[in-house]
Amino acid sequence: MRAHASTRHFAYWLCQTGGWGILSFLRIWTAADWQHLPAIPAAIAIVFLNAAGLVFTHVLRRFMRQRGWQLLSIPHLALRILAASLVLALPLAQAMAFTPVSTMQLPDSWLHGVPSRWNIDLLPALTLTVNVCNWALIFATWLIIYFTVVRVRERRVAELRQLELTRALQHAELQLLKSQLNPHFLFNALNTVRFLITDDPQKAQIAITRLASTLRYTLQANLQELVTLAHEMEIVVNYLELEKMRFEERLTVRIDVTSDASQAHLPVMLLQTVVENSMKHGIANLPAGGEILIEAHLEDSMLHLDVRNDRPNESPSRRGRGTGLRNSEERLRLMYQSHASLELDLSEQNQAVTRIRIPQIR
Repeated sequence: MRAHASTRHFAYWLCQTGGWGILSFLRIWTAADWQHLPAIPAAIAIVFLNAAGLVFTHVLRRFMRQRGWQLLSIPHLALRILAASLVLALPLAQAMAFTPVSTMQLPDSWLHGVPSRWNIDLLPALTLTVNVCNWALIFATWLIIYFTVVRVRERRVAELRQLELTRALQHAELQLLKSQLNPHFLFNALNTVRFLITDDPQKAQIAITRLASTLRYTLQANLQELVTLAHEMEIVVNYLELEKMRFEERLTVRIDVTSDASQAHLPVMLLQTVVENSMKHGIANLPAGGEILIEAHLEDSMLHLDVRNDRPNESPSRRGRGTGLRNSEERLRLMYQSHASLELDLSEQNQAVTRIRIPQIR
């Protein structure tokens, strides 16, 4: 925050000195064409007047910020810009009358045709009017540029704040979704161990070891959003080995993952949730069991991940999406917007296919 404020402070003074410096140079350049003006005194007067203009605008900037002019509507702001420009222009125009450049912006042709006896009366008033208008135009231009920059910057800051709020909300939603998934997964894993303790205590010991690895992974899942498919496959295989201990020959698992796809990234616990859904709604409901096939490959920087499983022969309308798949879809939407997708295809008889598409950002 301090570094950002320091950068803005530096940019402000760079623009101030640069803008008034350029104006001084242009006025000195213009004064050089006026043969009747002494060069050095005229240059000194121009630099002094423009330095005063810099001081005036800096003080005005502090005054405007204290009064909250940046919050005003455009009509109210325009009136204040006009008034401030005239107020600042008057003292500088009067001071200019005592310098060698007092008539620099008043061409002689303006008094052409006016009786000479009137020149003495008209010249001071006309000179002052012209100088006030010129200075007022300069200050008005400065104010318009200043408030344009302020409005653009405030809009940008508002956009960044909105983006930060959106990200914070998405992070909170993701944490909530993951907190809903993990207990659901752990319950199923513990249920598997419970079956094994009764049927085969020796296998139950192996299952508890696998469950410990599973617990370690789920705890780490709260600390990260993305993992490689190879890393996710470790816990998926672990989970399926637990299920094979319970289903034995009723469960067949096939995995076909290309080497480049194994290094692709996906949300943590996403594939595990889909595989668990396949077991719960597919294999577990088949007396003879069935097969789960996991396929993955990369195509045009997009991870294509399919999970195919056998299922009971029932109407697709009876098969709703469980909490796991709904949460997985929502996680993909929050993380990738419309660039990622998760689809449950029940068009094939006796089979379900979950198709996941995740872009790989490099």
